[in-house]
Amino acid sequence: MFSKSGLHTFIYGVRLENAKAPLLLAFRSSNALIIATIAIAVFTDIFLYSLVVPVLPFALTIRAGVEAKDVQKWTSIFLSVYGAALAIGSPIFGWFADRSSSRRVPLLLGLLALGGSTAMLTAGSSLGFLITGRFLQGLSAAVVWTVGLALLSDTVGKEDIGQAMGYIAAATSLGSLLGPLLGGVVYAKAGYYAVFSMGFALIGVDIFLRLFMIEKSVAQQWDAPSDSATTASDSAQQSEIQIAPATDIVSESEKSPTTTSPKWVQRLPPVITLLRIPRLLAALFGCFVQSTALGSFDSVLPLYVKTTFSWDSTAPA
Repeated sequence: MFSKSGLHTFIYGVRLENAKAPLLLAFRSSNALIIATIAIAVFTDIFLYSLVVPVLPFALTIRAGVEAKDVQKWTSIFLSVYGAALAIGSPIFGWFADRSSSRRVPLLLGLLALGGSTAMLTAGSSLGFLITGRFLQGLSAAVVWTVGLALLSDTVGKEDIGQAMGYIAAATSLGSLLGPLLGGVVYAKAGYYAVFSMGFALIGVDIFLRLFMIEKSVAQQWDAPSDSATTASDSAQQSEIQIAPATDIVSESEKSPTTTSPKWVQRLPPVITLLRIPRLLAALFGCFVQSTALGSFDSVLPLYVKTTFSWDSTAPA
């Protein structure tokens, strides 16, 4: 692990000839650990995002000196900056992950952004510092939601992807539930810095899991040659079995729209090709509606209950 060859494999995901197999390789590359790592990463991202929602209106006036009449504006700006960073970073990190030999590098870059954003939000006492921290937090979320889910797709098969996504959805819901609750209570009882101490503890767990995890594609490089040969022969036999019935429907597949599409359509970038699929557009519109609704509540609700019911960060004062 700490040798030159081990470090090369750790960073780039490519085994050198003299590299030894990492300790606990089977466990570190198991589906359960990889799914748990991604779920914890998603939970940490959502938790840190929602942690400051009940705290931000009070912290802006105390730490950044924002006047009470401008708190609503700056709260909305903070949420918009997070969303803009997420929108900008997602295609960039997705493109980088597709061209990287290992998902580990972008995941570690996301950790750097997450740690830096939490540190800036903790120590920041000016609007510029706090906005920069929120922007880095959005970039970190972009890594989690693109690279993390891509790694999840690489790990589990199509028949298990639904169950795996269920764990991710559960982690998202838990983060959304516990973040505002604990953020408001801890802020009222222990102060501003105690709120982010919870965040740093979660980041520590996240760092350990992302470093401890080994991708399936990396772990397979240590498979015994005999096992690899057996697997290759088995897959070849399966492909031969599957070819026979497939030849019966070649004539029908030739009639499919994809083979008769104009050349200019076939030359389009993959992103444009995906955006021409109606089901994907419907899914994107659903995500847009959900994000808009949640962002609206996050920007308005804390200040509304504060001014209407005189609530503090723990609800009734």
